[in-house]
Amino acid sequence: ALFARLPAERTGLDFVHHFTPGEQHTHLLGHSVVGGGLALGDTDGDGLPELLFTRPHGGSRLYQNLGGLRFDDITQAAGLVADAWGGGASFGDLDGDGDLDLYVCGYDTPNRLYWNQGDGRFEEGAAAAGLAFHGASIMLALADYDLDGDLDGFLLTNSFVPPQQQPESLPVVDGRVRVPEQRRELADVLTRPDGSTTLITAGQYDHLYRNEGEGRFSDVSSQAGISGNHFGLSATWWDPDVDGWPDLYVSNDFFGPDKLYQNQGDGSFVDVAPTALPHTPWFSMGSDAGDVDGDGLMDLLASDMAGSTHARRMATMVDLPETRWFLEASLPRQMVRNALYINTGTERFAEAAMTAGLAHSDWTWSTLFGDLDNDGLLDLFVSNGMSRDFFSYDMQAGAAGHERIMRDYWVHQPKLAEANLAFRNQGALSFASVGPEWGLDHVAASFGAALCDLDRDGDLDLVCNDFDAPVALFENRSVGGHVLAIELAGRGANTAGIGARVTLTTRGPDGAPRSQVRELYPSHGFMAGHEPRLHFGLGDHEQVEALEVSWPGGSTQRVTGLSVDKAWRIRQPADQRGADGEGDAGDAGDAGGAGGAGGEAPAALFRPMQGPVAAEMPYDDFARQPLLPARLSQLGPALAVGDVDGDGDDDVLLGGPAGQAAQLLRTGGGNLALETPEALSYDDYQEDMGALLFDLDSDGDLDLYVASGGVECKPGSSMLRDRLYLNDGAGQFSRAPAGSLPDARQSSSSIAAADIDGDGDLDLFVGSRSVPGRWPEGGHPRLLRNDGGTLVDAADELAPGLSSHGRVTGAAFSDVDDDGDPDLLVAHEWGPIRLWRNQGGRLSDAGASSGLARHTGWWNSVALGDPDLDGDLDGVAGNLGWGARTRPVPGQPAVLFHGDLDGSGVEVIAETAWVDDTLYPLRPRTDFLAALPFLADQFPTHAHWAHATLRDVFAPEALAAAGRLEASTPDSSLLSNDGSGRFALSPLPVMAQLAPVFGAAFLELDGDGLPDLVLAQNSYAPHPEQGRLDGGLSLALRGDGAGGFTALRADASGVVVPGDAKALAVTDLDGDGWPDLALSQNDGPLKLLLRRGGREAHMLAVRLQGPPGNPTGVGARLTLEQEGRRSQTQELSAGAGYLSQSAPVAWFGLAGAGQQPAAARLLVRWPDGARSAHEVPPGTTTLSVKPD
Repeated sequence: ALFARLPAERTGLDFVHHFTPGEQHTHLLGHSVVGGGLALGDTDGDGLPELLFTRPHGGSRLYQNLGGLRFDDITQAAGLVADAWGGGASFGDLDGDGDLDLYVCGYDTPNRLYWNQGDGRFEEGAAAAGLAFHGASIMLALADYDLDGDLDGFLLTNSFVPPQQQPESLPVVDGRVRVPEQRRELADVLTRPDGSTTLITAGQYDHLYRNEGEGRFSDVSSQAGISGNHFGLSATWWDPDVDGWPDLYVSNDFFGPDKLYQNQGDGSFVDVAPTALPHTPWFSMGSDAGDVDGDGLMDLLASDMAGSTHARRMATMVDLPETRWFLEASLPRQMVRNALYINTGTERFAEAAMTAGLAHSDWTWSTLFGDLDNDGLLDLFVSNGMSRDFFSYDMQAGAAGHERIMRDYWVHQPKLAEANLAFRNQGALSFASVGPEWGLDHVAASFGAALCDLDRDGDLDLVCNDFDAPVALFENRSVGGHVLAIELAGRGANTAGIGARVTLTTRGPDGAPRSQVRELYPSHGFMAGHEPRLHFGLGDHEQVEALEVSWPGGSTQRVTGLSVDKAWRIRQPADQRGADGEGDAGDAGDAGGAGGAGGEAPAALFRPMQGPVAAEMPYDDFARQPLLPARLSQLGPALAVGDVDGDGDDDVLLGGPAGQAAQLLRTGGGNLALETPEALSYDDYQEDMGALLFDLDSDGDLDLYVASGGVECKPGSSMLRDRLYLNDGAGQFSRAPAGSLPDARQSSSSIAAADIDGDGDLDLFVGSRSVPGRWPEGGHPRLLRNDGGTLVDAADELAPGLSSHGRVTGAAFSDVDDDGDPDLLVAHEWGPIRLWRNQGGRLSDAGASSGLARHTGWWNSVALGDPDLDGDLDGVAGNLGWGARTRPVPGQPAVLFHGDLDGSGVEVIAETAWVDDTLYPLRPRTDFLAALPFLADQFPTHAHWAHATLRDVFAPEALAAAGRLEASTPDSSLLSNDGSGRFALSPLPVMAQLAPVFGAAFLELDGDGLPDLVLAQNSYAPHPEQGRLDGGLSLALRGDGAGGFTALRADASGVVVPGDAKALAVTDLDGDGWPDLALSQNDGPLKLLLRRGGREAHMLAVRLQGPPGNPTGVGARLTLEQEGRRSQTQELSAGAGYLSQSAPVAWFGLAGAGQQPAAARLLVRWPDGARSAHEVPPGTTTLSVKPD
């Protein structure tokens, strides 16, 4: 194993944690303060870090590091108080004299500040320093937040309610409980969405202490904007926006929101968590920052207590009726799982814990990033366990608020000893659980923990402070991988350079460079103060190209000539402007270097504009179907783009939810004007799903088809009638005459159009997603043949079997087999993507020959393009992604049963989870009881439910007779066409898998002639027990011309859509000839992204002028040939992706930045099979083409 635990007899670490609750501490039995913390630092200047361990009872202990992983208890000799309550602890040079002082937090006792006297002894002086806070302190996190050259401190607190101060009656005003300000640290009030209030226990206020010099600190919390009376558990300083000013993440337990305090640079902070973070852990505990994806920006993991096994999750689900409302109302949302925030370089983080395999790690206290195997990637260690299993659902339900029951539980139950976990970073946001393999599956109740090279052999060792147990020290016995250790010597009072950002660039045997970034902040994890020393694992990289230090205050220092497998001490240059530092050689390797400054980042590709809002009316899908996996009432709105008024500019139609009419965004001359067409306003009671602009009546203008959907009605309701509006040629719409379309009354979804039968006009496919109140019953898709301006459902005639395949989410027509007529691709939820091959105007299911049938999933969308430049049409398909709790593996697909599973006549939905080779119910007991109350007798407790297989709940014969759906892949995928209409699937890059993908479109972003890709992400629809799938921001990906894609970071692309993005349409909004983007958001504003810059590259926009019936040339295939470049192929479509219709324009890249475009030739295969060729002279940016 990589690690080996060393016995106390070997190390001399004889510390044993104790917590023996007397009557005065009964109310603390389930409290975080019962755990122990630790601090590491070289207090005597011998180059080896000492260890301090804390505990509630028995006093803290300081151990001198003797070398060779041997330690000696020097507590008494050091002058430390031996019997005070100890919690979080921090070493730091608070007076700037060059040695490490010590701060120890306590509970119901004054915190202690020990000044290092420089001779091995400490003197307590907290009161004189202004730091003797008395309460429920967790940790003093150190940083120079105001960049004045000395260390300040953020004091994190928790709930402090001594028995004699329990809140009594509180005043009630206007029917609501009011908490006087003087009692805000005892109780607080939450306001529910319906206006009612809930009284909760409060925590103490946190405090920010500014170092005034000369050993004095001032409490500046109020003027700094530090607020919140919550249950704080960890505080991590970091600099995610790389502006040089330390920001702060605060993890707050239970109802308290996590805080992301952004440093304003003027001594104040603003909490940006509600806008910066998609969601946070509900029981937020430990936290740590690190560059986990290697892009040079700091990411952060905040831990929760979600079980790592199915049984643990079922037994500890927190969905009591009195708190479930909170899960749907908090801002940001809170979820019972860890959160891994991926820094996008913008004001919004992505979230990837599920994707990375880090979402569920049990009752996690410490979260520590470090390169444990020295391969150059940051791994993760988490410490787990608790004094008792107070998170058991059954325990909570029975003992809530009853101290006697809590006390009995304490006496009669063992501590909750859980295995600590280690995760190896495999790159690409993928972590593998390797605790047993690495020897770190230590079973205990581990609270504070730290990683540190204790024996100075180059690798990181581990030490854990375990509850009611001896301390655990694990020696790292790594034998591979080069390393580099960095200590900083700062100027002024910040002698350790706390807050510095260090970038190390190395080269491997192949000459390829790699950069790693670290920030030096000693407080992270839980109740832990870490040694102010940076560790870099290098793997097989032996050459250090450069090390760059960005010092607190703004100076930058570049150091070269460093050798590997050595510790270096970098001294800050004397000149703030970055003159050369001194270069004395020391035992650890002392180095100076030259300063410098970085350059400005290039502007993003797109700039945002806000469009109109589509506001959803509240509707409770789960009251109708309690076991529904996700809401079906918030799946829009649609986008349809076309030139409705004939002015040459494409307009944008945004569909309306029930209660709001569709809105039309007219464009012209670079201006945007919003209106609601009168004819559409009369139908605002209907839920718009798909929308399509096409020439129904062959008069040359674009008419409008709107598919009505949703589930806020009964099956067959008139609300589900689709609508057809005729255009008068000037952009004014009126309802089509009765009989112009079938009165189907299906809950419709996506629409796509093509000339299926070759008669010159466009026919329509209209999907159906569900039957209201009867999901997963899927309704009947339609194939509407255009008979001279009248739409007739010809599905049974032209596509036998098509109408029997519901749960349709997306569709697109494309000639995928290159035989000259449009084929149909249909995406299904809990099903495959189906290819309906067109043979002489009739469609047949080509599932077996297409290669698609076996890839069942939660498909949302499908769109076509030629990303590999081979001349045929490939696809992209949006799916659930990897951010959900269900992630099938080969041989174990996701399985859902539906039907009358219990013989009661009630239709039931049963999602399942695999445990080994057995299926278990995926949803918690309370959800099933809402649908099947009688199960309470069969499974009286959550513990019973946690171990119940699906066959324990439902009879095998009932399951055999039930409907069964399977999903084999969650991957949003590229569909590679072999030219004959047979596809091979491959997953898109990991950033495309963070959240469900809905809208999707191939387009040209940069003029290089290599097709790129844009995706719309997120879903707010899942059941509250799972929570929103909101880890994405939508995404732009750059194509390589061979079918490969690389995700662009959001700060480079400008694609930042943090909401519930749905439709995605490509169009030129500002008339500059470049493709812009429109993305709809459910219950949110339309996001308009305008391509900026672009003038350094060259683009060609092509429009076709087709005959009446198909005036925009839908179905035409366009190929651009250009000397010295591979041919580009596009096909004009009407309806693709998800509820989306893009502009009928083909954009081709003619030359990338700094290049001059060569002459080109455009080849067009028209929808009727005719062909034409057109020269494109250099400098051409737009082209309008008619058939020969």
